[in-house]
Amino acid sequence: MNEPLVSIITACYNGERFIDRWKMSLLNQTYKNIEVLVINDGSMDNSYKMLKYCQDEFIAKGYSFKCFNQQNAGIGAATNVGLQNMAGTYFMIYDIDDLLDPQCIEERVDFLEKNLDCSEVLSDGWFADETSLEKKYPMKFLSPHLVSMEHEKEYIFTGVLLGERGAATCPYMHRTSSYIEINPNRLVYPSQYLQDSQIVLLNSYRYKCGFISTKMYTIVSHKDSHSHANKAADWDNYLYLQGQEVAFLNTIRSLPAPLAEKIKYETIIKQRFFIMKNKVLADLAMNSDVLPKRIIIFGAGITGVNVSQVGKMFGVDVLCFVDNNPEKNGKILEGIEIVNFDTAREKFNKDYIVIASKRGDHEIKKQLLNQGMIENIDFCHYSTFLKICNILECIKMFSIANM
Repeated sequence: MNEPLVSIITACYNGERFIDRWKMSLLNQTYKNIEVLVINDGSMDNSYKMLKYCQDEFIAKGYSFKCFNQQNAGIGAATNVGLQNMAGTYFMIYDIDDLLDPQCIEERVDFLEKNLDCSEVLSDGWFADETSLEKKYPMKFLSPHLVSMEHEKEYIFTGVLLGERGAATCPYMHRTSSYIEINPNRLVYPSQYLQDSQIVLLNSYRYKCGFISTKMYTIVSHKDSHSHANKAADWDNYLYLQGQEVAFLNTIRSLPAPLAEKIKYETIIKQRFFIMKNKVLADLAMNSDVLPKRIIIFGAGITGVNVSQVGKMFGVDVLCFVDNNPEKNGKILEGIEIVNFDTAREKFNKDYIVIASKRGDHEIKKQLLNQGMIENIDFCHYSTFLKICNILECIKMFSIANM
């Protein structure tokens, strides 16, 4: 009897130091009918070259192997390449830095083959730090919501929606047919956040999730990991939560559900993130480092001037305005130099960028993403910047009024 094909989708950005153990983790699987789809997301190290070298070993093992190369567009966009090209009956999103036990794929396939009422299966696992991989901790100890299920099968959609059910990549295998039934275009919202949660949320909308109590994987934390890093109570944490909220909202909007139902789910998400974001802001109310110290403003119009004036009230240093036609305002605005895109390029990775232009949501954002920058971490839309300033001012005034 032929084994069903399993698609393994891995996005890689500057992951050369993980590739060898990622490769061996897959080659050591007891299950054999596997296709590997790995997407190099504009890495600036030797990742793409190393991934290409893996091809012969995977083929010799009997696997199908496809390696894609793209300009840096973020993990969501890279995952979409895999989702669009996968051919498996089942699929997994497998991070380049994590580890799978040899029986992981085989046992998950066996479960889904025997439980046709489940669209995905979750298994228990370990957590480890890159500096000491031999020292493993049960996932339940670190994150009980990731693995705690009372029964062998459960509906987890509401739990994922509320943040009561973990949805990281390694723990899950998905049934492709049920995923396409809900999401026929096979695309997740191309965010830097929650590509794994988006898939779990979609695939749990109509069907149950199965649970295997055996520990089958290790999630590895390291200092460069965007998804695993502990977020401090600072500006980045607020923007990190905001990015997650946007990803969740866009996922809900793609559901094949009545409008009233979608609105209900959107309300749940907004309430959930409102509480979390305002907790961060409350913690930051007395912190002088809430806002970036130095910013570059894309847009030399009235909106850019407004951002500049508000920023100065909070001690933010505006380095320059960026405009395609710096001559039109005399090269100086509000006592600050106006420069073109190429002149400002050398500053991109050093200072925070606020987009204050009508072109911001399209052309400028695309340019910045192509520079390898991350939205809401390296740059933001002016509305986000002004919202933070406004909230902080309100908190400050409230604190003074109650002294």
